[in-house]
Amino acid sequence: MKKFFLKLSHLAVVFAVALMAACEPTPNTGTDEPGPEPGPEPTPTPELNVQFTASLVQAGSSSAEIKLTTKDIAKYAYVVETKDATLTPDIIFATGISETCKDGETTVVVSGLSPATNYVVIFAAATVADEFHTELAKVSLSTSAFTEELTIY
Repeated sequence: MKKFFLKLSHLAVVFAVALMAACEPTPNTGTDEPGPEPGPEPTPTPELNVQFTASLVQAGSSSAEIKLTTKDIAKYAYVVETKDATLTPDIIFATGISETCKDGETTVVVSGLSPATNYVVIFAAATVADEFHTELAKVSLSTSAFTEELTIY
């Protein structure tokens, strides 16, 4: 009788395995409705060789001339501070003076400065891919004292 129950339990295991194999989902054979057609391959973004520097050309008593050298830059913005400040490009573009530019050199004239004062002009840039350039360009300058010949009669 013991052998009978042993064979019966083996038969039950085989039956359970066969039943589980029959209940497994079948793989998709492609007879279902087709999915959407794949779209065109995305155009790869060209590698940018961004260059963005600023240098002081000259400073007068109420203005300064600064040279920007750019490559793959579409626009720039700047703010004028009396001391170095920690700013981000989005803040500079939101609060500063913004202009477009082309590759090469651009002259920026910063006016409305006070005589005999130290300034930091902080520039931010946006690339031709319409992204902020991560590095800021800073120019420190000192305006000269106001001098004008005065004739007393």
